[in-house]
Amino acid sequence: MSHDNQPSPSDPSSPSNTRLSRIVNLFVPGERYLSETRSSVEFLGKLILEISVLSEKLVNLNSQSFYFKKGIEANIERLSSLKAQFNKLRTEVNTADTDSLLEQIQFTQGEIKKINRSSTSLIIKEIVVQSFTSKIQYLQIILGLRAELGEIKPLEYYLKLHLFL
Repeated sequence: MSHDNQPSPSDPSSPSNTRLSRIVNLFVPGERYLSETRSSVEFLGKLILEISVLSEKLVNLNSQSFYFKKGIEANIERLSSLKAQFNKLRTEVNTADTDSLLEQIQFTQGEIKKINRSSTSLIIKEIVVQSFTSKIQYLQIILGLRAELGEIKPLEYYLKLHLFL
């Protein structure tokens, strides 16, 4: 707990972590998911939670702070961006071929080795390696979600379920 009696975001008893746990349990009841796919399922759960919370705030605009209201356009754009991110992830998970994803990961790992052996400047190497590493992490999220869930349902399905959590 923080010194103002509010739970910290990392506190397992905080409302956002409790909501996240309930959302994650929509995908895989009873936390039976594999430890290697846990981060993938939590990534999806956090994305849905963020969309849900922001949607609720925009619907209940009168109860929001002055600053939230002043940034309404930015919040609407953020919501649109989050929904686009969800739909992109959903499409990739639902249409991805596991073998193709594994090949992409191996290819990208090979590219990292090549760049590390090259005589390119250190700053360029770091930028390229970080970019490739992010790509590998994203591909691993897609693989984890395919392994654990098979497919992702439309966003509206999860948002309707979230209303009852």
